[in-house]
Amino acid sequence: MSSLFSQVWNTFVYLETWKLRFKFVLFFSYLIYEAHLFNIIHIPLAIRMLWRYYFSPFICRNIPYSCHEDSSSRRVLDVYSSTSDDDERCLVKKPVVLFIHGGAWGHGEKWQYSLLAQFLMLHGCVCVIATYRIYPLGDVSSQIVDVYESIVWTKENIEQYGGDCKKILVFGHSAGAHLAMMALLSAGLHVFTKHLDVEGRTESALVAAFVASCGVYDIAQHYMYETWRGVAELSTMMKAMNGIEYFEMYSPLHVLREMQLNQEIIPKHWFELATVDQTLNSINSPLEGDRIAAQCDPSLMKFRNESELKQRKFFPPVFIMSSGADSTVPFQGNLEFARELIRNGLPCRVLLYDGVNHSDFVMDYMRQSDRDHRHKFVQSSYNQSLDNHPTQCAEVHPSHIRDFLRIVHSL
Repeated sequence: MSSLFSQVWNTFVYLETWKLRFKFVLFFSYLIYEAHLFNIIHIPLAIRMLWRYYFSPFICRNIPYSCHEDSSSRRVLDVYSSTSDDDERCLVKKPVVLFIHGGAWGHGEKWQYSLLAQFLMLHGCVCVIATYRIYPLGDVSSQIVDVYESIVWTKENIEQYGGDCKKILVFGHSAGAHLAMMALLSAGLHVFTKHLDVEGRTESALVAAFVASCGVYDIAQHYMYETWRGVAELSTMMKAMNGIEYFEMYSPLHVLREMQLNQEIIPKHWFELATVDQTLNSINSPLEGDRIAAQCDPSLMKFRNESELKQRKFFPPVFIMSSGADSTVPFQGNLEFARELIRNGLPCRVLLYDGVNHSDFVMDYMRQSDRDHRHKFVQSSYNQSLDNHPTQCAEVHPSHIRDFLRIVHSL
């Protein structure tokens, strides 16, 4: 506890003017008020989140992405893009990471991920943090619509911020992975056509890759697991789904199984291969998460070697990240969903890690944000693929972050 107060006091003293110190006191008071969002040991990290969010010159905040007149204040996104690059580098469009946050479909704010976005920005990406109408402002159907529209906005507008619209990677965590998966399936299958208004806009939702971290793909199964843990009544999941009777409708696993049973519902274009410029150049390069995944299910690796993860025209390659240490969303559900993707001929790669819990798949990026400066790794990662810097990369980042950066730089 003394270390915590020492960090708070040092931060306060570091500020140069009393005006900044007064703002810091307001921020800290807000954190205490919202203490249910953070463990007490994470308060210094949260202070940095707020500080970077409100004082960074590289953020374009609260950009509305929905074209509807009744747009909610939560249907907005932030774009993180460096403006300090030299002129020559500005001519090169950067890969884009669109992050969809989790929070049990009922929690989550954009500023909480400012350090994650800054980390990715320092590694040569344009980062977009989107939020959506969390429960009770919106149910899961509304949230899927919001995520879909944030993807479309990013595809149509990101070049204004130095991003490459052909190199967009969607990164979803937990509930965010579920919503992003439903949005991408909806764009290709027209599952929610009446909600999404996808007529003529399907290709606007086409992205280069999708990294799904600790996602929930079978709502009924996860509800049983939450009941066993004794947290089902505390979770907003069932309420956001509008009741148990809608669990299958909003489960990506059951959407794919319905595809397999009813082949006639599959659009003819579903299995068309993408053109060369839409494929990932280094998609088959080794990743560290392959080792444990191969031990858990060798058939997944066999599929990857045979298919070479060719991108479908209306569905991107999916990288499913999970860990045996995740007690919030067990990795077995992620494996089952990967098998279902494979059975439907869709490109999928499973990456499993040891000792990474549910929140670490996001929090580790935030913990790394300052360490990059101490290791002087930022400049090298701006210019070259991480594959050329295995030693420096190993010194700095956990394995799941190294794999993520390799995927991004292979776009």
